Amino acid sequence: MEKNNLRILYITQKVDQNDDLLGPIYYWLANLANKIEQLEIICLSEGESHLPANCQVYSLGKASGQNNFKYLFKFYQICLPLIFGSPRFRSGEAGKKIDGIFIHMNLVYVYLLLPLWPILKILNIPVVLWKAHGYLNFSAKIARFFVNKVVTSVAVAYNIDTP
Repeated sequence: MEKNNLRILYITQKVDQNDDLLGPIYYWLANLANKIEQLEIICLSEGESHLPANCQVYSLGKASGQNNFKYLFKFYQICLPLIFGSPRFRSGEAGKKIDGIFIHMNLVYVYLLLPLWPILKILNIPVVLWKAHGYLNFSAKIARFFVNKVVTSVAVAYNIDTP
């Protein structure tokens, strides 16, 4: 199968092939990486992983016990160069611009991207949210207005009309 030239930013909780609960996500990431050009992954915590060479994992440092302010700072420190290209871009070297953002299960990242929302629209970088939990609080209902698509494994997990 020929690879698609997409470069995706994937945001998730944990990348660890041995994790009892989130381990299957690791294999999903490895499969996705085999189909696209580049997969940039931001996670709260990274465990054991041996993803393909076209994957780059950025951990926000939950395993090292960082506080929420440090998570926030590190999130933008990682995310901004991926969206706008690296600082070396100005000196003529190509940056790492991404083509799309996939948010896996964590609504908080939809809201963390809000300051960048107008720029994401201008740059035509779609944001896709994965939601697979039937409980829809106010935050989950509003999130649909700030993403291009909501995807789910079962209709009852996000039973609001959305693209």
